[in-house]
Amino acid sequence: MVRTLVDAALTVISAAGTTGRPRVTDIVATAGLSNDAFYRHFPSKDALGAALLEDGAERLTGCVAHPMAKEADPRARFRRWSRRSWRRPKSGPRPRHWPCSGTPLGRAWG
Repeated sequence: MVRTLVDAALTVISAAGTTGRPRVTDIVATAGLSNDAFYRHFPSKDALGAALLEDGAERLTGCVAHPMAKEADPRARFRRWSRRSWRRPKSGPRPRHWPCSGTPLGRAWG
């Protein structure tokens, strides 16, 4: 159920853009769940934001770990990391910005 909520949050955030203010109500409606289900897994919207950041970091790590392992030279590994790190994920919702403070989306998140 956490994965469902995270995916729904990414969808809502992506649709809201940088000027929208995603609401828990919108997220649970997109997930097909209730507010109670949301708060059973996340004590607050900030906790969901932290889960979104963790999810993004895991996706990024998964995206770059395999190609980096193919390189023996540290400089070549770094080049692979830098090229892969700045690409958007090929799967899942694609928000315009990472949901972190200091970005327009982070400010919209509230």
